[in-house]
Amino acid sequence: MAISPNYQPDPHRALFVVGEIGQQLVDRLTPQIVSLRASLEPISVYIESPGGNVECAAKILSLLLAKDQNGFRSRILTIATGLAASAAADILTFGDYSLAYPHSVIHYHGTRWAAIDVTYQEAAGLAASLDSDDTHFARRIFEACEERFYFRCMTVQSRPDFKAWIDLTLNELSAIGRGVANDALRDVKGFRSTVEKFKDQSRSDVQMLRALINRKFPRSTTSISRQTAFQALAEFFSLRFYLEMFSAIKTGPAYQHWLEKWTEDDAKMRLLSDEALVDASTTSWAAAEEFWIFFVALCRRLQQDENPLTAADAFHLGLIDEVIGLASPNLRVFVENARDPL
Repeated sequence: MAISPNYQPDPHRALFVVGEIGQQLVDRLTPQIVSLRASLEPISVYIESPGGNVECAAKILSLLLAKDQNGFRSRILTIATGLAASAAADILTFGDYSLAYPHSVIHYHGTRWAAIDVTYQEAAGLAASLDSDDTHFARRIFEACEERFYFRCMTVQSRPDFKAWIDLTLNELSAIGRGVANDALRDVKGFRSTVEKFKDQSRSDVQMLRALINRKFPRSTTSISRQTAFQALAEFFSLRFYLEMFSAIKTGPAYQHWLEKWTEDDAKMRLLSDEALVDASTTSWAAAEEFWIFFVALCRRLQQDENPLTAADAFHLGLIDEVIGLASPNLRVFVENARDPL
């Protein structure tokens, strides 16, 4: 078996993100990152952090992931050694290959603002701003992890059967992991009819809001509480996020791999003619759609409430690539056992 440095952490070419993420950490890591970037060899980033300032985490990621003047950059391996929470979970997620030790906790949660005095009139604007931030980070998680999620699904089963896959996956999760996954499933079920109504047509926010109100409140409803109104507004933002992500799914790289593989397999098994490939593609998308809508809902859920996942949870849900020492199929094993390692 050939050992590939693209998948094996190297503590001798490494950074250590330890403690709270703030400007002091950025100041300490910047010279190290610049020095390591002098070579295009992979860089390992070990993480033991409760999180911190999101903007400072973004600076660290930008320094690591920016291309050089010739358009190249080092491959980044991120490793959770114990706790990767909040902004530290973002750094872990955005590695080119993401690993965690078995005891690690990867903690995702929604955007937080420091305690401030706010009037009722300002509360709606604050809620919309927080939701916008949550939507932004949910989209980034989706984009960073969609190929990991695709790989997890493909290693669990060779054919697209969402019910079989989710049943197998739920059995592997901790109580908290199952709770997050089940919340995502409930979100999918709740919004499915509305998403189906609007996904293939142009729609305005007003039309979507009316459809949501018609679904949520019976015709006999004459008044609602302020809390219910805010909940309806939150659901509207979620629906808009799902529709935006749905339209982007078909252009994503993982979906294209997924569709091409399963369509090709259908063609081989059924000896389809070229003319029938269009039908096969449609069938494959119908099957794959359930997986992708679930993953969109999962990414959205990770930005709501508190979600302290185990390393195994994050692995089985497609959020990281490997749990160190866990005997489950991962990309490193596939690559290192291949005849021509990448």
